[in-house]
Amino acid sequence: MWQLQPLELVGSLRIPRTLTQIAFAGVQVVVTTKEHEAYIWNVGDSEYHVIGGHRDELTALAVTRGGALIATGDRSGGGQAVEQQGRAAR
Repeated sequence: MWQLQPLELVGSLRIPRTLTQIAFAGVQVVVTTKEHEAYIWNVGDSEYHVIGGHRDELTALAVTRGGALIATGDRSGGGQAVEQQGRAAR
């Protein structure tokens, strides 16, 4: 992750999966994988939250303005909505 003004590396994270999508959620980054998971990462931290439970490959990723809610959907038609911390949305 790079900050543009001034140009500097602000964080990096290695996830042992095949990434398919990326979205920005406030100060967090959300990525989806071919392994039926999504990862929520706070830029600069070494920890991340995993959103699991999908039955098939993730094909949809959406984030509300400001990043308060994150929605994912899979090829089988299943979907989830979670808060920034990875908790199920109510």
